[in-house]
Amino acid sequence: MRGASASGAMRSPRSNGPPTIPIGRSCPRTEGRGLPRPRPSRGLAMDSGRSGSGSMARSSFHPGSPARRPAAPCRRRSIVSRSSSARTERFVGSITVPSGGSASFRTEAEIPRSAGYAPLSRRFALCGPGAGRGGDPMTTIATVSGETTPDGLGRTLMHEHLVIGYPGWESHTTRPGLSEADQFAVCVDKIQQLQDLGFSSMLDPCPNDLGRDVELAAKVAQETGFQIICATGLYKQVEGGFPYWHFRSQFGSVLEPMTELFIRELTEGIGETGIRAGIIKVATGVGEITEHERTVLVAAARASVETGAPITTHTDQGQLGDQQLRILTENGVSPQRIIIGHSCGTDDHAYHMGLARAGAYLGFDRFGIELIHPDASRIAALVKLIKAGAGDRIVVSHDSVWCWRGEPLPPELTENLPEGIFDPTHFTRRIVPRLIDAGVTEEQIDRLLVDNPRRFFEGEKLAALA
Repeated sequence: MRGASASGAMRSPRSNGPPTIPIGRSCPRTEGRGLPRPRPSRGLAMDSGRSGSGSMARSSFHPGSPARRPAAPCRRRSIVSRSSSARTERFVGSITVPSGGSASFRTEAEIPRSAGYAPLSRRFALCGPGAGRGGDPMTTIATVSGETTPDGLGRTLMHEHLVIGYPGWESHTTRPGLSEADQFAVCVDKIQQLQDLGFSSMLDPCPNDLGRDVELAAKVAQETGFQIICATGLYKQVEGGFPYWHFRSQFGSVLEPMTELFIRELTEGIGETGIRAGIIKVATGVGEITEHERTVLVAAARASVETGAPITTHTDQGQLGDQQLRILTENGVSPQRIIIGHSCGTDDHAYHMGLARAGAYLGFDRFGIELIHPDASRIAALVKLIKAGAGDRIVVSHDSVWCWRGEPLPPELTENLPEGIFDPTHFTRRIVPRLIDAGVTEEQIDRLLVDNPRRFFEGEKLAALA
């Protein structure tokens, strides 16, 4: 079966009828409005192209079904200042040490409140039912181009990256990476590939210390009409901005400034851009959660409780997700507001079911990165979870990186990357047919891509699992 035509229309493999348009395209490109795509002149970009091997065999999950409702119009929220006078509120939390020994880690912080203060979750409508102190139902989600609604997300990928820059990339002055113009061209091309497959939204959970560029994301979103949700947060200690916070910690606790940072970026905007984050990103490494990572988790929990914003995490090798969940929930976050990212890094079904039974979402979000774990194992684990009734709490993606700052990967490696790696169309074009062959239904696949992202941002409590 051949892939999409230029218009995105495809024939269903189960019918000899006319081509069908993939559902979920809530922000289609304007007809006839193309963007010149110059080839990158230098630096690194992951560009799989629109055609070639591995084209989509089953592109339309529900042939002939009506299109999803269109996205809500985007509205830019103006920056709102916060007063620091008058009433205070006390926060007390506790966490559990990773080694299993219970240790008290209590923090008492006084958060300034203005007279007549209303919780941020009420003022900014970031939370789902019962989330945050306001407890109001979610009405909007912050994107880089304004606001949308959970129903307006449509088909959504929950973990992709426009650009990544590991701390220190700027020191590699002889390999600065792509120009801004080339980054823009590469990202627009990737988004257009996704739109041709019916996608209308994605989450780019790049944290503050990993080369985040929300202005690039906003330009790409404006050009394509695609909805991009960005994040606030910090990466794991070994590869993130730990040196800065370590230095800062010599003069006092960093928990308060971290919490303030996350809240401000969720409610007022990132820097001077006016672009608000729509989610909080946290991360841990291998072996055990470090003191720095634990502090970030507690700060994220505090910001989530204050604003109602959800949280997505990074794990390595399918480790420590249960401990991440414990710290976050013990500090007040509802489990349905949490995605344990990269859960597909392990085949441990008991580990997966433990997270699922606790009421959290699992990120099966590294499809295509077979250098660290084979897709065959990811597929088997996903099928097993769906058959166990946990398909309503899984989101999927690729953790693809479209542009790099600097040159973290040597050219000889990037020139010989396996098929599917860093390709945001890989799940739809190559994994979906394998899932269907394994007995997963089109409705269950649609749930992963449409229903689960919507319910996650709504904050809907998940049903108990046996």
